[in-house]
Amino acid sequence: MSSRAMQATDADRTETPRAGLSWPRQRFLIEAITVIGGYLLYELVRAWAPANPIPAFRHAARIIDLEKVTHIDIELPLNHVFSSHALLGSFSGYWYATLHFLVTPIVLLWLWRWRPVVFPRLRSTLVLMSAVSLAVFWLFPVAPPRFVVPGMTDILVQRKVVESGPAHGISGFVDLYAAVPSLHVAWAAWCALALVCAFATPWRHLAWLYPATTTLVVLGTANHYVLDAVAGLALLIAAWWLTGERVIPLRRRSEGRGQSPDQKAGGSSRRRA
Repeated sequence: MSSRAMQATDADRTETPRAGLSWPRQRFLIEAITVIGGYLLYELVRAWAPANPIPAFRHAARIIDLEKVTHIDIELPLNHVFSSHALLGSFSGYWYATLHFLVTPIVLLWLWRWRPVVFPRLRSTLVLMSAVSLAVFWLFPVAPPRFVVPGMTDILVQRKVVESGPAHGISGFVDLYAAVPSLHVAWAAWCALALVCAFATPWRHLAWLYPATTTLVVLGTANHYVLDAVAGLALLIAAWWLTGERVIPLRRRSEGRGQSPDQKAGGSSRRRA
């Protein structure tokens, strides 16, 4: 067997990395148009989502039942703590209303400027998980705990947090039946992941305090269920996997690839024999 044939056989037995759903870093203007356009689409889709409370409340009831069975229904006691302390309530209300729209684009911009190597996959992950979440908002509406669980206090309304909207229904560009998945948690975890990828110091893992705090905030303000946060983290993990290089076994290439015409003919003769 010639060296070329041996190399072809070895290649058939090996595995190769396959590029994921990621695209290269572009010029700032193109990246800015992509992000701004995606955000506008995000707001429009949320605003145009069907305002049908019947399936939203039915889905919420199923989530509550599942949390009760698994003993993770901690939203009500957390909400009582947040609503009974004015400072904590105001802090969590503004955290919920503002940070995800401030921290996420700042981290994205910083990555583009200072971490061009890790930027493509992280940006692609953010775009992918946001796009998938829009489809879930549309197809699987879920009413938040403040609508469904008796005794819940809407912290944003109680503390008069800016642009909190009415306590019920659809208002302007706010889809109040978009509880699953929690993009607050998903985006916060993405920011932490970005910092972990961007730095080498062990201290970088302190960034996970941001999504951990955000999770407590979305639960305590009566905006999300525990399973919403879990869904947000699962969405991030799936998007991160899909945008990365994955080692996929190669299918056996056609015989004769990389072989000379005489070797191909010899192989054909042996198969016929």
